[in-house]
Amino acid sequence: MGIRHLKTLVMIADRGGFSAAAEQLFITQSAVSLQMKALEEEWRITLFDRTTRPPVLNQHGWTLVHRARALIDQYDALRASVHAASPELVGSLRVGVVPSAATSLLPRVLLQLRGVHPGLVIRAESGLSAELMFKVGQGRLDAAVVTGPDRPNIGLATELIREEELKLFAHDDLVLPDIREMLATRPFIRFSGAMGVGQIVEEALRARSIKVNAILELDSIEAILGMVHLGLGIAILPEHSRASRQDHPPSELSLEPPIRRNLVLVARREYAEWPAISSLLETFRAVALDDRP
Repeated sequence: MGIRHLKTLVMIADRGGFSAAAEQLFITQSAVSLQMKALEEEWRITLFDRTTRPPVLNQHGWTLVHRARALIDQYDALRASVHAASPELVGSLRVGVVPSAATSLLPRVLLQLRGVHPGLVIRAESGLSAELMFKVGQGRLDAAVVTGPDRPNIGLATELIREEELKLFAHDDLVLPDIREMLATRPFIRFSGAMGVGQIVEEALRARSIKVNAILELDSIEAILGMVHLGLGIAILPEHSRASRQDHPPSELSLEPPIRRNLVLVARREYAEWPAISSLLETFRAVALDDRP
């Protein structure tokens, strides 16, 4: 029996059922069911009353839940103490990063971490917020930097890196005194609706009843900025986005009321206080603080 099975049992108790537990643990309901059957077979007891739909914990189940909580706390404390025993961070850390942060923050974060903790290897990958959070929940990533979710997940710890304003980027030739008129008449380059930032932009435009003249949808900030630089269209992007060409950077215009997004670091709750993850968070915050537009 692994500690994961006990954690799944406790999650069922906390969330009130197999389906809700599966959602929080980023696994399928059938996987939850298989884990519980394996637990029952090993202990040779029945933990659930399956005469009801959905199944509910019986007395044996609740007794095990109470004892499992104490065991899980001891297990997590043991892991934390092992990681804290060595001041030198070594090993590898699997980190996911949304494209906007991968462009603006990740290179400097990696450079700083390499200087302070040369024995710590960061294995980074880029992806969508939902995809990266799913991988963190499954244990395929240790942490991820994502756009703050609308609904917090009970299984994940979320720490703010910074709040960002989304601004309207435009070539000087396309700038108008009225921003609403710009959005309605100028060619608009969408940030992909599959991305967290893209969803925030779409919701904000819808709430303001603004219909844009969309000509293109891209999932790369660098590609969008390249289009804006050439005057092919305007775009709404995080204020800390950087143009690859600095000879004549585009204008950055604030919208009223401002559109904002939170950039956060997520990790499984039992690992959130690992020294390596704490150092990663501190470094992202330091680089973000120094990243002036």
